[in-house]
Amino acid sequence: MSEISAIIITKNEEKRIEKCLQHLSWVDEIVVVDSYSSDKTYSLCKTYTDRLYQRVFDDFQEQRNFAIDHVTKEWVLSVDADEWIDEALQREIKERLANPGQCDGFLIPMESYLFNQPIRYAWGRNLMLRLFRREKGRFVSPIHEKVKVDGRIGELKNPFYHFNSDNLEEFIQKNNQYTTLEAKKKYDAGERFNLTKAILSPIRIFLFRYITLKGYRDGSIGVVLSALLAVFNLFVHLKLWQLEQEDKKETTYPC
Repeated sequence: MSEISAIIITKNEEKRIEKCLQHLSWVDEIVVVDSYSSDKTYSLCKTYTDRLYQRVFDDFQEQRNFAIDHVTKEWVLSVDADEWIDEALQREIKERLANPGQCDGFLIPMESYLFNQPIRYAWGRNLMLRLFRREKGRFVSPIHEKVKVDGRIGELKNPFYHFNSDNLEEFIQKNNQYTTLEAKKKYDAGERFNLTKAILSPIRIFLFRYITLKGYRDGSIGVVLSALLAVFNLFVHLKLWQLEQEDKKETTYPC
Protein backbone atom coordinates (compact mmCIF):
# COMPACT_ATOMS: atom_id res chain seq x y z
CA MET A 1 0.00 0.00 0.00
CA SER A 2 1.09 3.55 -0.69
CA GLU A 3 2.25 5.47 2.37
CA ILE A 4 0.04 8.11 4.01
CA SER A 5 0.80 11.41 5.73
CA ALA A 6 -1.93 12.83 7.96
CA ILE A 7 -1.98 16.63 8.29
CA ILE A 8 -3.62 18.61 11.10
CA ILE A 9 -3.69 22.34 11.84
CA THR A 10 -4.22 23.33 15.47
CA LYS A 11 -4.85 26.25 17.79
CA ASN A 12 -5.71 25.61 21.46
CA GLU A 13 -7.13 22.12 20.92
CA GLU A 14 -5.93 20.43 24.11
CA LYS A 15 -9.42 19.03 24.81
CA ARG A 16 -9.65 17.15 21.50
CA ILE A 17 -6.26 16.67 19.90
CA GLU A 18 -5.27 13.46 21.70
CA LYS A 19 -8.38 11.57 20.56
CA CYS A 20 -7.70 12.70 17.02
CA LEU A 21 -4.06 11.62 17.14
CA GLN A 22 -4.90 8.28 18.76
CA HIS A 23 -7.13 7.51 15.78
CA LEU A 24 -4.20 8.22 13.44
CA SER A 25 -1.74 5.70 14.89
CA TRP A 26 -2.06 3.63 11.69
CA VAL A 27 -0.71 6.24 9.24
CA ASP A 28 2.95 6.48 8.27
CA GLU A 29 3.47 10.12 9.23
CA ILE A 30 1.61 12.84 11.13
CA VAL A 31 2.38 16.49 10.32
CA VAL A 32 0.95 19.08 12.71
CA VAL A 33 1.03 22.84 12.07
CA ASP A 34 0.20 24.71 15.26
CA SER A 35 -0.74 28.40 15.38
CA TYR A 36 1.22 29.07 18.61
CA SER A 37 -1.34 27.56 20.97
CA SER A 38 -1.42 29.01 24.48
CA ASP A 39 -2.65 25.75 26.04
CA LYS A 40 -1.11 22.25 26.09
CA THR A 41 -1.80 21.46 22.43
CA TYR A 42 1.84 21.68 21.31
CA SER A 43 3.21 19.50 24.13
CA LEU A 44 0.47 16.90 23.65
CA CYS A 45 1.24 16.67 19.93
CA LYS A 46 4.93 16.11 20.67
CA THR A 47 4.11 12.76 22.28
CA TYR A 48 2.58 11.52 19.01
CA THR A 49 4.79 13.03 16.28
CA ASP A 50 8.12 14.76 15.74
CA ARG A 51 6.80 16.41 12.56
CA LEU A 52 5.48 19.40 14.48
CA TYR A 53 5.70 22.98 13.23
CA GLN A 54 4.53 26.36 14.48
CA ARG A 55 3.34 29.05 12.13
CA VAL A 56 1.53 32.36 12.66
CA PHE A 57 -2.03 31.93 11.39
CA ASP A 58 -2.99 34.05 8.39
CA ASP A 59 -5.76 31.96 6.83
CA PHE A 60 -6.83 28.33 6.63
CA GLN A 61 -5.71 27.84 3.04
CA GLU A 62 -2.12 28.88 3.68
CA GLN A 63 -1.93 26.98 6.95
CA ARG A 64 -3.00 23.70 5.36
CA ASN A 65 -0.83 24.16 2.27
CA PHE A 66 2.13 24.76 4.58
CA ALA A 67 1.38 21.36 6.10
CA ILE A 68 1.26 19.74 2.64
CA ASP A 69 4.65 21.27 1.85
CA HIS A 70 6.14 19.40 4.82
CA VAL A 71 4.81 15.89 4.20
CA THR A 72 7.03 13.20 2.71
CA LYS A 73 4.56 10.45 1.78
CA GLU A 74 2.65 9.92 -1.46
CA TRP A 75 -0.88 10.35 -0.06
CA VAL A 76 -2.21 13.10 2.22
CA LEU A 77 -5.08 12.62 4.66
CA SER A 78 -6.37 15.95 5.97
CA VAL A 79 -7.94 15.76 9.42
CA ASP A 80 -9.12 18.41 11.88
CA ALA A 81 -8.40 18.25 15.60
CA ASP A 82 -12.06 17.54 16.36
CA GLU A 83 -12.34 14.60 13.96
CA TRP A 84 -11.86 10.84 14.29
CA ILE A 85 -11.02 8.17 11.72
CA ASP A 86 -12.51 4.90 12.95
CA GLU A 87 -11.35 1.37 12.13
CA ALA A 88 -13.87 0.81 9.33
CA LEU A 89 -12.62 3.86 7.42
CA GLN A 90 -9.02 2.95 8.16
CA ARG A 91 -9.51 -0.45 6.54
CA GLU A 92 -11.29 1.03 3.54
CA ILE A 93 -8.54 3.61 2.97
CA LYS A 94 -5.87 0.91 3.08
CA GLU A 95 -7.82 -1.28 0.67
CA ARG A 96 -8.43 1.54 -1.83
CA LEU A 97 -4.85 2.81 -1.75
CA ALA A 98 -3.58 -0.70 -2.36
CA ASN A 99 -5.18 -0.30 -5.78
CA PRO A 100 -6.28 3.32 -6.34
CA GLY A 101 -6.57 2.90 -10.11
CA GLN A 102 -6.61 6.30 -11.84
CA CYS A 103 -7.93 8.17 -8.80
CA ASP A 104 -5.83 11.01 -7.42
CA GLY A 105 -8.23 11.88 -4.61
CA PHE A 106 -11.15 10.50 -2.63
CA LEU A 107 -14.29 12.03 -1.19
CA ILE A 108 -15.17 10.81 2.30
CA PRO A 109 -18.60 11.13 3.98
CA MET A 110 -18.66 13.15 7.20
CA GLU A 111 -20.95 12.47 10.14
CA SER A 112 -21.25 15.51 12.39
CA TYR A 113 -22.12 16.05 16.03
CA LEU A 114 -22.98 19.38 17.66
CA PHE A 115 -23.24 19.70 21.45
CA ASN A 116 -22.69 15.90 21.42
CA GLN A 117 -25.88 15.37 19.39
CA PRO A 118 -25.90 13.91 15.85
CA ILE A 119 -26.74 16.26 12.98
CA ARG A 120 -28.05 14.20 10.07
CA TYR A 121 -30.02 16.76 8.07
CA ALA A 122 -29.44 20.46 8.85
CA TRP A 123 -25.82 20.38 7.67
CA GLY A 124 -26.75 18.44 4.55
CA ARG A 125 -24.97 15.43 3.07
CA ASN A 126 -21.32 16.24 3.52
CA LEU A 127 -18.81 14.61 1.19
CA MET A 128 -15.36 15.99 1.89
CA LEU A 129 -12.27 15.62 -0.29
CA ARG A 130 -9.81 14.68 2.43
CA LEU A 131 -7.55 12.04 0.84
CA PHE A 132 -5.38 12.92 -2.15
CA ARG A 133 -1.99 12.50 -3.76
CA ARG A 134 0.50 15.02 -2.41
CA GLU A 135 1.60 16.11 -5.87
CA LYS A 136 -1.97 16.57 -7.11
CA GLY A 137 -3.79 18.51 -4.39
CA ARG A 138 -3.76 22.03 -2.90
CA PHE A 139 -6.18 23.87 -0.67
CA VAL A 140 -8.01 26.86 -2.11
CA SER A 141 -9.97 29.69 -0.41
CA PRO A 142 -8.87 31.37 2.85
CA ILE A 143 -12.05 30.21 4.67
CA HIS A 144 -14.17 27.08 4.21
CA GLU A 145 -11.13 25.89 2.32
CA LYS A 146 -11.41 22.90 0.02
CA VAL A 147 -8.91 20.69 -1.74
CA LYS A 148 -8.56 21.12 -5.48
CA VAL A 149 -7.18 17.96 -7.04
CA ASP A 150 -5.71 17.82 -10.52
CA GLY A 151 -7.03 14.40 -11.47
CA ARG A 152 -9.86 11.93 -11.03
CA ILE A 153 -11.85 11.75 -7.81
CA GLY A 154 -13.23 8.58 -6.24
CA GLU A 155 -15.58 8.16 -3.29
CA LEU A 156 -15.28 6.11 -0.10
CA LYS A 157 -18.27 4.60 1.72
CA ASN A 158 -17.31 4.73 5.39
CA PRO A 159 -17.52 8.12 7.17
CA PHE A 160 -15.18 10.04 9.41
CA TYR A 161 -16.65 11.63 12.53
CA HIS A 162 -16.66 15.35 13.23
CA PHE A 163 -17.31 16.40 16.83
CA ASN A 164 -18.04 20.11 16.65
CA SER A 165 -18.37 22.38 19.68
CA ASP A 166 -19.44 20.93 23.03
CA ASN A 167 -21.56 23.93 23.97
CA LEU A 168 -23.16 27.08 22.61
CA GLU A 169 -20.46 29.44 23.88
CA GLU A 170 -17.71 27.48 22.15
CA PHE A 171 -19.66 27.30 18.87
CA ILE A 172 -20.31 31.05 18.86
CA GLN A 173 -16.67 31.82 19.66
CA LYS A 174 -15.42 29.57 16.84
CA ASN A 175 -17.80 31.06 14.30
CA ASN A 176 -16.92 34.58 15.33
CA GLN A 177 -13.54 33.99 13.68
CA TYR A 178 -15.13 32.43 10.61
CA THR A 179 -17.57 35.32 10.10
CA THR A 180 -14.73 37.84 10.41
CA LEU A 181 -12.69 36.03 7.75
CA GLU A 182 -15.74 35.62 5.51
CA ALA A 183 -16.59 39.33 5.73
CA LYS A 184 -13.01 40.28 4.87
CA LYS A 185 -13.01 37.88 1.91
CA LYS A 186 -16.20 39.47 0.56
CA TYR A 187 -14.93 43.01 1.18
CA ASP A 188 -11.63 42.33 -0.57
CA ALA A 189 -13.61 40.93 -3.52
CA GLY A 190 -15.49 44.23 -3.82
CA GLU A 191 -18.75 43.37 -2.07
CA ARG A 192 -20.30 46.07 0.12
CA PHE A 193 -23.04 46.13 2.74
CA ASN A 194 -26.55 45.77 1.34
CA LEU A 195 -29.47 46.21 3.73
CA THR A 196 -31.84 44.02 1.73
CA LYS A 197 -29.32 41.17 1.66
CA ALA A 198 -28.62 41.61 5.36
CA ILE A 199 -32.32 41.13 6.12
CA LEU A 200 -33.32 38.48 3.61
CA SER A 201 -30.21 36.30 3.43
CA PRO A 202 -30.40 35.02 7.04
CA ILE A 203 -34.07 34.16 6.53
CA ARG A 204 -33.19 32.24 3.37
CA ILE A 205 -30.41 30.39 5.23
CA PHE A 206 -32.78 29.34 8.02
CA LEU A 207 -35.47 28.11 5.62
CA PHE A 208 -32.92 26.23 3.52
CA ARG A 209 -31.43 24.46 6.53
CA TYR A 210 -34.62 23.79 8.43
CA ILE A 211 -37.11 23.14 5.60
CA THR A 212 -35.25 22.24 2.38
CA LEU A 213 -32.61 20.09 4.09
CA LYS A 214 -35.23 18.83 6.58
CA GLY A 215 -33.36 20.10 9.62
CA TYR A 216 -36.61 19.68 11.54
CA ARG A 217 -35.94 15.92 11.47
CA ASP A 218 -32.92 16.53 13.73
CA GLY A 219 -35.32 17.62 16.47
CA SER A 220 -34.59 20.63 18.68
CA ILE A 221 -30.90 20.67 17.73
CA GLY A 222 -32.01 21.10 14.12
CA VAL A 223 -33.85 24.34 14.79
CA VAL A 224 -31.00 25.57 17.01
CA LEU A 225 -28.37 24.92 14.34
CA SER A 226 -30.50 26.38 11.55
CA ALA A 227 -31.07 29.53 13.61
CA LEU A 228 -27.38 29.83 14.53
CA LEU A 229 -26.26 29.52 10.91
CA ALA A 230 -28.76 32.21 9.96
CA VAL A 231 -27.43 34.49 12.71
CA PHE A 232 -23.84 33.89 11.62
CA ASN A 233 -24.83 34.89 8.10
CA LEU A 234 -26.22 38.13 9.53
CA PHE A 235 -22.93 38.70 11.36
CA VAL A 236 -21.05 38.45 8.05
CA HIS A 237 -23.21 41.27 6.63
CA LEU A 238 -22.80 43.38 9.76
CA LYS A 239 -19.04 42.91 9.75
CA LEU A 240 -19.04 43.84 6.07
CA TRP A 241 -20.76 47.08 7.11
CA GLN A 242 -18.13 47.60 9.82
CA LEU A 243 -15.27 47.17 7.36
CA GLU A 244 -16.91 49.71 5.08
CA GLN A 245 -17.22 52.22 7.93
CA GLU A 246 -13.60 51.73 8.95
CA ASP A 247 -12.48 52.24 5.36
CA LYS A 248 -14.44 55.48 5.16
CA LYS A 249 -12.81 56.75 8.35
CA GLU A 250 -9.34 56.08 6.93
CA THR A 251 -10.07 57.89 3.69
CA THR A 252 -11.82 60.92 5.27
CA TYR A 253 -9.57 61.48 8.27
CA PRO A 254 -8.51 65.18 8.30
CA CYS A 255 -4.88 66.01 7.56
